[in-house]
Amino acid sequence: MCQDIANDPSYLSWRDAALQNGFAASIALPLADGDGKVFGILTVYAEEANAFSPVEVDLLEEMAGDLAFGVRTLHTRQERDAALEQSQRYLAQLQDSLEDTVRAIAGIVELRDPYTPATSQSGRPGCGHCRAKWDYPMNRYKHPSREHRA
Repeated sequence: MCQDIANDPSYLSWRDAALQNGFAASIALPLADGDGKVFGILTVYAEEANAFSPVEVDLLEEMAGDLAFGVRTLHTRQERDAALEQSQRYLAQLQDSLEDTVRAIAGIVELRDPYTPATSQSGRPGCGHCRAKWDYPMNRYKHPSREHRA
């Protein structure tokens, strides 16, 4: 904090620019993350010297803390949204892979035993004969291979 820019020797390098812009006092407040690592600075300038009372400094420090919290929250939300999008992409890939695997297994099962109910390319279970009768109630339907067993 610099309460008198015109007379503070530590403000020498910035003095001329500050006075040309009408600044007589300034306070710089760190914006820190949850670990205390500073990621930004909030600087407030005043037109008059000795402008920052202890009460105002406390309020400005609280405001800087609130601002830092808001920035951290936005970053966390962006990270969460990015992770969610990535998870959704992975889930879609997994679902596609799983569907391809099920189709491959169903194709192999149908090739080995055409009467074994399996998911066909049409998406309906069963062999061609069963698929043709799909809308018929299965508990009343007798497959040709089962008629010989009765």
